[in-house]
Amino acid sequence: MENEILEILKQIQKEQVKTSERLERLEEGQKNLTEGQKKLEEGQKKLEEGQERIEKKLDSVHEQTADLTEFRTETKESIDNLRKDINAVINVTKTNCYDITYLKSAK
Repeated sequence: MENEILEILKQIQKEQVKTSERLERLEEGQKNLTEGQKKLEEGQKKLEEGQERIEKKLDSVHEQTADLTEFRTETKESIDNLRKDINAVINVTKTNCYDITYLKSAK
């Protein structure tokens, strides 16, 4: 009977050792998971910061595009006005040339 009890106690002790080892592995796994989560959180923070920088740059590009579009419109209008002025000068010059020719022939 004592041998049986002793054998049962040895078996319980072996199982206790196995349980302790499994618990240690679980604790180590939990520690690894916690470290992994911290790394993921740090990575997410970096991504968010990068996204913020990209959004600021995009806003800047948007503003510059609006400015360039306005400049383009103003430049086109100015060129159109210059064309009109040049055409007017050409017409006046033609008229002047005709007048000069007429005046020379009237002598």
